[in-house]
Amino acid sequence: MQLAALSGIDNKTISRIENGRHPASIDQIARLARALDVPSYRLYHDDP
Repeated sequence: MQLAALSGIDNKTISRIENGRHPASIDQIARLARALDVPSYRLYHDDP
């Protein structure tokens, strides 16, 4: 719920993105990255 509040994206939508049931838009990726304070590419790669 904190990520939803920080990103402005509905909690259900975040869950669907995480579970692969909803493709994230470029805008959603950018908002999630800002909320997590990481570069957008980190949402695609598991590099340390």
